[in-house]
Amino acid sequence: MNFSILRKLNGYHPFLYNLTVDFCRYMKHPNPMVVFYYFQRAFQPYSNLNHTCPYNHDVIVNDFVLDDKMFDKLPLPKGNYLLLLKIAINSIWALQISTYMDVDVRQTIRNG
Repeated sequence: MNFSILRKLNGYHPFLYNLTVDFCRYMKHPNPMVVFYYFQRAFQPYSNLNHTCPYNHDVIVNDFVLDDKMFDKLPLPKGNYLLLLKIAINSIWALQISTYMDVDVRQTIRNG
C-alpha cells in the first residue's frame, strides 16, 4: 500500500509524505512511528479494516469525516490537498483512492 499527500501548487505536487508499507504486516504490528498510523486510527472506527490479513470480504468505510482535531498531530498549512491511497495485490497496483480536501484550520494559541 502506498499513501501520499500532494499539495496543489500549479498542479498537485508531492508534499510531506509518500509512504509505502506492507499492509498485512502493518496490521499485525501497527507502528505509531509511521505516519499512516494516525490516518488509520482516525478511520478505523468507521471501517471494517480491523483485523489482520487475509481480507476476503468487501472493505467498507462509512460516515468518515476529517475534523480539526486530527490536524493537531499533523498540522498542514492552508491549501488544497490530495490524499492518495494506492493498493497493490500480488505486486500489481489494483486500486487507487483519491480524496481531495481544502485545509483552513485555525490554530489556537495556548498560554501556559
